[in-house]
Amino acid sequence: MPWNLFEWTWTRSKSRTQQTAADDPMLTYFLTEIDVRTRDIERTIGNDAEKRAVLSEIKDALTKFEATFNEPLGEPNYKAWNEAYRLERLIAVIEPGDNLLPELRRRVAQALQEKVTSATRLSAALEAALPQTFDTNETPPKLRPHGEAILRAMLLETLEDIHWSYQRKFFHDPFCEALLVRLFFSALSRSYSSFAHTWSCTACWQCDRRPRSMSGLPLWSAVTAGLFGALFSRLLYLQMNWASLSVGGLKDARDLTSILLRCCVGMTGAVIVSFFLQANIVSGALFPHFDQIGLVEIFFPVREKSPDQNLGSLLPLHPVYPSQGLALLVMWCFLAGFSERLVPSILQETASSLGESVASKK
Repeated sequence: MPWNLFEWTWTRSKSRTQQTAADDPMLTYFLTEIDVRTRDIERTIGNDAEKRAVLSEIKDALTKFEATFNEPLGEPNYKAWNEAYRLERLIAVIEPGDNLLPELRRRVAQALQEKVTSATRLSAALEAALPQTFDTNETPPKLRPHGEAILRAMLLETLEDIHWSYQRKFFHDPFCEALLVRLFFSALSRSYSSFAHTWSCTACWQCDRRPRSMSGLPLWSAVTAGLFGALFSRLLYLQMNWASLSVGGLKDARDLTSILLRCCVGMTGAVIVSFFLQANIVSGALFPHFDQIGLVEIFFPVREKSPDQNLGSLLPLHPVYPSQGLALLVMWCFLAGFSERLVPSILQETASSLGESVASKK
């Protein structure tokens, strides 16, 4: 399964990097939208030299678009989509004044539907700008002389925020895939190293080659449980915050150094908690007794079978389970790796109690 996941990710990444602008159906459709809108706006421009120059730039870019981006563009066509978004923002520059308010309302509604981060602010800014841009004393309200410039600037800002949100989503997916693969293999290596030791001990018991002592089992269990808790906490955090993480946050989360640092913090916290529990500072049913840590072997003897049963030879089962003390130790060390605040709070409370004890003796 891990190699299948790796192969799938590599093949998908390779297919994306070989994609051109003409191979992207969504981009091709987006360009046709821009082409139709420019043809419609061309009828309303008249002899405005500045708008004619912008319109000519858009039409030339559309004509040369496929030739400009005929090479593999990388995933998922960042440069081509950036150019297409630029052309759409240029349309806002030459949008007729009578169309600005309906177009702005449509774009703000689109931002709200797409859950753009600034959508609420854009909607509030539009409602606040209406009295400044329209003369409400006339029926129907008439656009003020300076109102067109205000609405056009707001339309450009709305388009910029929408385009940034779309590009962030495109940029977000490859980082999520790479981060998922790294965390998956980190968790896999942890599981292998942890359970390999546990089941090697089990094999020694069942093969009557029991080691004289397993003194490293509690510490090893604490370290691996803390590592597992740290990785599990990281996976849950990323799953719940995919959409809200910034590009910089995604890069930091994908960085191998950041993953290893989080693992080291979890393992260190688990070791501290294990020594804290071994010191018997706290006691109760929820805390392990280290003299009861070990593995419990359970025997299931073979039952006699009746002559009419043709089941072949039956072998006895000798399963080995962790004792209650070992299970509690693993649970607490997992929590130490999972929760970043557990160990600091324990240390802070311990330091406070020791300080009060020293002060009372003085």
